Amino acid sequence: MNNLKALSQSSGTQGSIKPTDPLHILWQRIEKHKKRNQNYKNKVAENYQQFCELVLPHEQRQTHWLCQQVMHLASFVTRKSFTEPERDALMEWISEDMDYLEQNPFTDQTRITQLSQYIFEQLKTRQGHLAESVSESQINALRAELQHEFGELLTLSDEQLKACIADPTVLFEHLEAMQAASSEQESEANEDLDEEAFDDDPFANGFYNQFEPDDDEQYRDFAKVEQNRLDRLFKGSQLNKMYKRLASKLHPDKEPDPARKAQKHNLMHELSEARKAKDGFTILQLYLAHFDDDPEFDQTTRDNLIPLLEQKVRELNSEYRFLQDNHDIETLVWRQFKDTSKKRIRENMDCHAAELKAECIAIESFINSCKTVKAMKTELKERMNRPMFNPFLALGDELPDFLFK
Repeated sequence: MNNLKALSQSSGTQGSIKPTDPLHILWQRIEKHKKRNQNYKNKVAENYQQFCELVLPHEQRQTHWLCQQVMHLASFVTRKSFTEPERDALMEWISEDMDYLEQNPFTDQTRITQLSQYIFEQLKTRQGHLAESVSESQINALRAELQHEFGELLTLSDEQLKACIADPTVLFEHLEAMQAASSEQESEANEDLDEEAFDDDPFANGFYNQFEPDDDEQYRDFAKVEQNRLDRLFKGSQLNKMYKRLASKLHPDKEPDPARKAQKHNLMHELSEARKAKDGFTILQLYLAHFDDDPEFDQTTRDNLIPLLEQKVRELNSEYRFLQDNHDIETLVWRQFKDTSKKRIRENMDCHAAELKAECIAIESFINSCKTVKAMKTELKERMNRPMFNPFLALGDELPDFLFK
């Protein structure tokens, strides 16, 4: 089977006799894979359009009310009457909401920045209150704990330690300066030693000299063979003649009608991209769409077309895997709501929208009803048994607990 029209009829023969010709089999597989990929893209796009109509307004409203809740919770950070467990519960609550907002693709990032700055200011104010009442014994305990953790290189005066309590970022600056100085000393000490060790190592030098050139040469040989095969296919074969006929027929400069001119411009772009990418399948498809003749493949074209179509199959499979593993918002929404039928998908979206709406109502009610420390204490009791951590300080457990009380 060496003629082009026979390949174009492959999709209509799937229910009868299975093809045995390699070229026919590959053509059929490519058409099937292209259809599969396009169907997947269409489903994802249609699903996202439906999501934008049914769910997106509720997602955006939920993030708005969560931002309001974080702002409300953070306004209690500076209150002095909370117990330590209550304060931990409050900070965990803020942390959970902020983590959710930062990971939610529908959150206004400008709002996230504003919230982070407000929380930081509240924490800094709280730490300033602690620094005002710190005792000498507490200062000495903090110094001993820091030196135990980071060594004698971190030596800070009483005033510096008070500044660290008032603003923990000051302690981070001291630690970064200490680490930078230590790294610079180690780098200077090891630089000459490393160079001498490599230069004096005959095994290392022999290894790289022995294997690197061969690997490069093998790669160059493979690339050269592949390029020669593609050059033969597109320069001296039937496929090249088809490309030239298509370029002559589709050239937009020869078309006076504006609408058809724009259409030909797009087709010419597709043809040029196919030629540049050595995409023989697209060129053959375009030829079938615009010419009625049925040229026979010469042996050179046939021999070189088979590996090219095999590569096209691999590319389409790779594209399909990429589509399924993609992390863009449309694909993420598809994974969230996909189901066995359009009706089930619609039900899933309606259910999710209802949950978001109910959550917004609950948050608004909480903010309106919880305006005093006493009311907040009642809310925090429900969170007291959960594991606690402070998400706002990067060094976490490396810093003494005294700083966060």
